[in-house]
Amino acid sequence: MKNSYEDYQYFYKLVKINSIYFKDNNIRITNKDYLTEIDNLIHNIYLTIEKEKNINIIIRVILNSVGKVLYMQPFHNGNSRTLKQFIKILLNSIDYDIYYNRKDYIIPLLFDNEECNNEEVQFFKLKAKLRKK
Repeated sequence: MKNSYEDYQYFYKLVKINSIYFKDNNIRITNKDYLTEIDNLIHNIYLTIEKEKNINIIIRVILNSVGKVLYMQPFHNGNSRTLKQFIKILLNSIDYDIYYNRKDYIIPLLFDNEECNNEEVQFFKLKAKLRKK
């Protein structure tokens, strides 16, 4: 088992976002067994963004991966808020604007760790007011 979160390059991106939200340098991970799996899920998102041109496929991969991470609850606090910010950063990196406020819950139906479908992708795009820059 690796001792440092920095050893998990992609998971560490979430750690940094979570620490900004909670101004806490002492991140408490609820289950360290998930670190490798989460790192692989996030890595898959970045690979998809790099290779895929279809925004619907990109969003589906993001939502499915984020839903699985959310199901694992890697942080003691702020999993949903951390992942909402992560989604925003990802979509901004490919020139999409996303608009939601702190009260919007835009990770629909993902607590149950199920795969999202086309309808949920469209719901997300509508709810998040996703627009190409």
